[in-house]
Amino acid sequence: QVDAGKLDLHRNVEAYLGGLKISNKTEKPLTLYDMLTYTTGFDLPDITTFSGPQYIDQNISIDEFVSKYNLPTVVRPPGEVYTYDNTGFLLAGYAVEKASGMSFDEYMDKKVFKPLGMTSSSVLLKPELLKRMAAHYGPNGKPQPIEGLNPTVAPDGSILSTGEDMAKYMIMLLQNGKFNDKEIVSQKSMELMYPYQIFAEKD
Repeated sequence: QVDAGKLDLHRNVEAYLGGLKISNKTEKPLTLYDMLTYTTGFDLPDITTFSGPQYIDQNISIDEFVSKYNLPTVVRPPGEVYTYDNTGFLLAGYAVEKASGMSFDEYMDKKVFKPLGMTSSSVLLKPELLKRMAAHYGPNGKPQPIEGLNPTVAPDGSILSTGEDMAKYMIMLLQNGKFNDKEIVSQKSMELMYPYQIFAEKD
């Protein structure tokens, strides 16, 4: 969506969140660039997606999730401190939904998985893929139920895939955004993805 001109990495991300307001105690606006570089400044950056067997048959949108649960507060100026941050990626995916007019799973299917021929990949736990999953076992050796997610589609880590499919994604990256002579990601965006953007330690 950045390539399409619908998202600006350096604009206040609230412009892309459909009216959602982020609590920010600093004078610096939060941007998509901050989210994608793990420098949001959130006080609780990793409390976001919930998981459990009770969610497997539910369909909870990101819209419903962000309206029901309190999001973290920006307490450090964005862009200054690196902290692993699932909330930032959840909200980045939410911005993609708003900019594209598609749910995040539809967007990923149309823009990433289908163009790359990744037929065994999804960010939605589709029944046809769940049937092929290996069994889960706990420490006692007993089978564990498959866990669903809340929200159902989690941009911060709900991809279900295979080694063969991921190899296609890696080939696209190695070919600077192209796969089978088709551009999936622009050269300009690829050039942003490869270099280090932020160092956890400056020294």
